[in-house]
Amino acid sequence: MLLTQKRILQILSTHNHNDLASKLCDLTLGVLILLNVMAVTLESVPQIGARFHLQFHYFEMLSISIFTIEYVTRIWVSTIDVKGKGNTNFKRRLSYLFSFTEIVDLISILPSILFMFNGLD
Repeated sequence: MLLTQKRILQILSTHNHNDLASKLCDLTLGVLILLNVMAVTLESVPQIGARFHLQFHYFEMLSISIFTIEYVTRIWVSTIDVKGKGNTNFKRRLSYLFSFTEIVDLISILPSILFMFNGLD
């Protein structure tokens, strides 16, 4: 079964406590954020960082991939969000892209994305 934009928006919307998929999405992203904080903290300990450098790198790549997919998906479904500003899909997406939370999300993932692509040289 393919999910529709409307259903994906419902799942990605926070505070939807009656929806199991939404709760699981919130929980998964929250746990992933906490695991990333723990990984960064542990990686800063020289002995642990040196020993598990490769595992931390792979975990960061996986995390950034998940967060990037979430970011792009939220932009995609923003066109049907009734709270979105604008009377065209482009204007609603643009409005969403420049919202505070999306700017924070972009600032959070962009350095890692750039680092991953910079490592491909």
